[in-house]
Amino acid sequence: MCIVCVYSFAKGNVGPRFYECWGHDFSHVSSACDYNRTPLFCCQVARCFFAVPQEHYVDDYCTPDFKIAGASDCGAVTALSALHDILGLQLEFDKHKPPSDKQVFLDVHCNTSHVTDSIPYVEFLPSAGRTDLVNEMLYNASKQGLDQHTTQVVKGKIGFIL
Repeated sequence: MCIVCVYSFAKGNVGPRFYECWGHDFSHVSSACDYNRTPLFCCQVARCFFAVPQEHYVDDYCTPDFKIAGASDCGAVTALSALHDILGLQLEFDKHKPPSDKQVFLDVHCNTSHVTDSIPYVEFLPSAGRTDLVNEMLYNASKQGLDQHTTQVVKGKIGFIL
C-alpha cells in the first residue's frame, strides 16, 4: 500500500524529488505496527462482509480463490481488490496474483482445490527449500551441537513448518 511519499533534494537540482514508498520505510518507529493495522482491518472486513477466508502477514495477503464448477474463480481476489478501491488504498502491482486454487505464500504452498470434494480439505506444504534448510541445521546440530541462539532459530523454523 502506498501510504508514504519520500522526498529528497538533489544538490544542484532545484526543487524536491518525490518517490512513492509502498508502505512505511523501515526507519519509522511505528512501521511494524502500521504495516499490520491496515491489512488486518482489510482482512477482517473481507472475512465478515465478503466471506473471504483472508489472511495476511504484515502487508502481504494470502487470498485463496476457490474454483467453483462453471466459474473461473469465486471472486476472493476481486473482493479484496474492490475493498482496497473503496478505501482508497493502492496495492503494489507486484503483489497482485491471479486467482488460483494453488498459491505460494511466504514459501508455503496452499492448495484449496479439494474444498468441493466429498471430504473437503485444504493442504498446506512448506517449500522444499525451507525443509531442506531445517534438515541441514538438524544434521549440523547432531555433529556439532547447538548454541542457545541457534536452538531458538531451529525451534522457530520447525514451529513455522508445523
